[in-house]
Amino acid sequence: MFGHYLNNDEERHDWRFAPLEAAELKNLPPAFITLAEHATWSTKASPYVNRLQQVNVDTQLTLYPGMVHDFARLGSIAPDATGQVRADIAKALRQHLSNHPNPVDV
Repeated sequence: MFGHYLNNDEERHDWRFAPLEAAELKNLPPAFITLAEHATWSTKASPYVNRLQQVNVDTQLTLYPGMVHDFARLGSIAPDATGQVRADIAKALRQHLSNHPNPVDV
């Protein structure tokens, strides 16, 4: 799958592709991280969340039990979970935008 995202193997260590490779993570905007229980990379979420929290980045991790990677696009298969994740994302965006120095009407 990496070939769909990267030009070469060296890019696998670029922080923009692999945020855990970043030397520094402070001064980032708030992070809303969705985690499907059965996602292939789910074990990498906790270390990333921990690093963000260590540098005081406002971080929220939400687990969606029983779900697989990309479940937010599976509305016909998992309508309840799909609706919930979309509502959660919208809520996080509204909250972030309402706290912005130049509030956006959402």
